[in-house]
Amino acid sequence: MLGVHGAVTVCTNLLAEVLTPWNVLGVWELAARIGGCGLLVEQCTAFVEEKFLEVVQEDEFLALPESTLQQLLASEDLRVAEEIQVLSAALRWLDYSPATRRSRITSLLVHIRLPLLSPTRTARLVQDVSDLSLRVALQVLLADFLRKGPGRRVFEGRGRAGDCRPAFACSLLSNSISEPRRKARKMVYAVGESDSMIFASVERFDPGRHQWTNVACLHHPRMGLGAVACNGAIYALGGWVGAEIGRTVERFDPDENKWEEVVEMATPRYHFGCCEMGGAIYVVGGLDESGTELASAERFDPLVARWIPLVSMTTKRAYLTLTAAGGRLFAVGGWNESSGALNSVECYDPEIECWISVPPMTVGRASCSAVGFSGRLFIAGGRAPPPHDPEAPAISLNSVEVFEFVIGKRTGGGQEAVCGSWSIGSSLITGRCEAGLVIL
Repeated sequence: MLGVHGAVTVCTNLLAEVLTPWNVLGVWELAARIGGCGLLVEQCTAFVEEKFLEVVQEDEFLALPESTLQQLLASEDLRVAEEIQVLSAALRWLDYSPATRRSRITSLLVHIRLPLLSPTRTARLVQDVSDLSLRVALQVLLADFLRKGPGRRVFEGRGRAGDCRPAFACSLLSNSISEPRRKARKMVYAVGESDSMIFASVERFDPGRHQWTNVACLHHPRMGLGAVACNGAIYALGGWVGAEIGRTVERFDPDENKWEEVVEMATPRYHFGCCEMGGAIYVVGGLDESGTELASAERFDPLVARWIPLVSMTTKRAYLTLTAAGGRLFAVGGWNESSGALNSVECYDPEIECWISVPPMTVGRASCSAVGFSGRLFIAGGRAPPPHDPEAPAISLNSVEVFEFVIGKRTGGGQEAVCGSWSIGSSLITGRCEAGLVIL
């Protein structure tokens, strides 16, 4: 107000440094009202788009003006995993004051990419709306749209009994955008490896276009590597690099279509376990340059670009599977020279930096597939000798095991126990090893 532009600059710089999901909307509104704060408005906008899922849980979001909410819902740069998260935010805003906001349903829905919504999950989400009249209006509007598709009149006919149409909903939903938002688009990358030769080439599959394309090649051909997605980048770690076992690590930036080398691992390794947890990359086990199994483990923190050694596993393992569940890592199965295919499992707790023993699987498995979900580990396939003939060559297994676990209380020494039991699941139709296993 006083025209002291230097003070405005100092204050806006300070506010930009202290933005959080609970205060950003208030700062955004303040910056929009005061002249000369265009840069701060842009910074707030970018922050809200990046932290959208956290911001919409705050009380300030419920008081957001409709025009600002529409601006957000229309943004191509919302950091969401799927479009139903955007719909959920819009419904939360509507349900906060349904009497005054019910008439705004269509003005918000035109910014939702309705063709991307699952009818079943959408119906379940709408069913949780607390206001009855709002819930009914949404059910009629969305169910009809999802059934008929974009570009169709939402309510056909006029004045028929049971039409159940609010006056505000007589409109056309012209939203036919069937592409995910820019930061929600998922691609599948195939990195390195081959049965007969070592590859540096990388391919990307676009599920929307059902098409594979080549992207930038690795700096070094790799086989037996680890590949992990972390913080919006892809990391290719270790493996056979040319004619040697490598410790080098490359990071791929999908926006720049470029690989760059980052800090090397402490230990060269291949056929190891790796996964992402909590924004960090963990690697464990594998084979070293002499072909000896490893028990060592290390963690890479991308924020400080540094590898941190971890306490070693109790068992040396190669061809193991590493997966995260319940905030902990599970090293499952594998193989070593002295024991063959391993049925043992170890759990790493990052808080106490300790490996904890877990009840063993019923079958030893190398190169099995594993995924964790809701207090359970699902283990499928792998390679091992036939159960009836331990001396026979290894075969691909089709058996499945499920481990339901509970993390026990820490003992006096600070160590936890992982309690639970294994059960036999329905077998795969086909025996598989080194397969992908995901939960959708």
